[in-house]
Amino acid sequence: MKSIRITSTPQKLNGTVVLPSSKSISNRALVIRALTEIPFAIQNLSDADDTTLLESLFESKEKEIYVRNAGTVARFLLAYFASRPCDVILSGSERMNERPIGELVEALKVLAADIEYLNQDHHLPVHIHGKSLNGGSISISSETSSQFISALLLIAPSLSEGLTLKLQGEVVSEPYIGLTLKTMSHFGIKYRKQQNQISIPPQKYIPKSFFVESDWSSASYFYSIAALLPGTEFQFAHLFDDSWQGDSILKDIMQEFGIKTSFDDKNCIIKSSGVKIKHFNYDFINHPDLIPTFVCLCCALQIPFTISGTRTLKHKESDRGEVLKTELAKLGYSIEFEDNIMLYNGEKNTSKKGTIILNTHLDHRMAMSFAILAAKNPDICIENPEVVDKSYPGFWKELKNIGIEIVIDEMTEQIIK
Repeated sequence: MKSIRITSTPQKLNGTVVLPSSKSISNRALVIRALTEIPFAIQNLSDADDTTLLESLFESKEKEIYVRNAGTVARFLLAYFASRPCDVILSGSERMNERPIGELVEALKVLAADIEYLNQDHHLPVHIHGKSLNGGSISISSETSSQFISALLLIAPSLSEGLTLKLQGEVVSEPYIGLTLKTMSHFGIKYRKQQNQISIPPQKYIPKSFFVESDWSSASYFYSIAALLPGTEFQFAHLFDDSWQGDSILKDIMQEFGIKTSFDDKNCIIKSSGVKIKHFNYDFINHPDLIPTFVCLCCALQIPFTISGTRTLKHKESDRGEVLKTELAKLGYSIEFEDNIMLYNGEKNTSKKGTIILNTHLDHRMAMSFAILAAKNPDICIENPEVVDKSYPGFWKELKNIGIEIVIDEMTEQIIK
């Protein structure tokens, strides 16, 4: 089994970190390009596995479309194929087939889409008999995944009657819906948003050159390492103050951990003062991908926390709440759950000696979040480190580049060269 261990971290670090391009923006741009009659250039496209997979599947002529464990790819392609003349079977990995798609399928069926479940209702695999859809007005729950809504919004301009979406319940990950609308707007799409209703008339995307900014979610791991090491300074290219990405809220949250963020013409610069707060309290309902980062950072610093907005974690690449609870218990951190809240009292209760193996559960965000803890504890061994390829293929290489020493097994060596 592949594994990786951080053996030494300097007292402070200084350097330029190469972040991946935003996977979220890249995937939306690829869907729009597929829906556009005239191709256009996408500069700085993400090299994440999910994005390269989506790009290849748009070019595929195969009937069976395998999306692996890529939730965004599955949801976006489901809506795309349902609205285009085609005959495809959409399937995923065992974990992807456990993740929900039912609300999106039912919404598409209201629009007269022809989709058949092949195994278990409300889950992949599905057989899609794609065709042109008229559109109209539909309601959809917004409490499970913003990806369902984004998938429908992206195809909306191509529907003969356009689409009016009525969002029911509390909207989760709302910034991702905003990201979808901003990306569509760049390509000429007009829309109207009033409270929990979004209306998009029939129209055509206008092809134009597009540049993908760096990924704020990926920056969170380096912000956290900086928070552990007072005096650390990092620079990031193509990370913008006026970003479309909701996770750019990171720069504001990290002020509580003593991280000052500034911007010049080319770079985002962060500096760590080593401030340690007494208690961290935040609602991550709009930023669930940041939860593992802050859980691991607070545990590494033994800062008590009350983190809310956690209910969507069970629908991610792994059941992230349970994974965090199980794996961090190995290190002596006791994480508790109360409804939509995750709690930690700031204590560490272990006297275990020797190597502690943390299982990533094949989840990229678990691997990168565990690296925060590993930077403070050379006894931690992280399994399956290659899972970072899903969003940040160069992650381990960047840790080495900024001066963190890493021990790898033979099979893992190639992933950080």
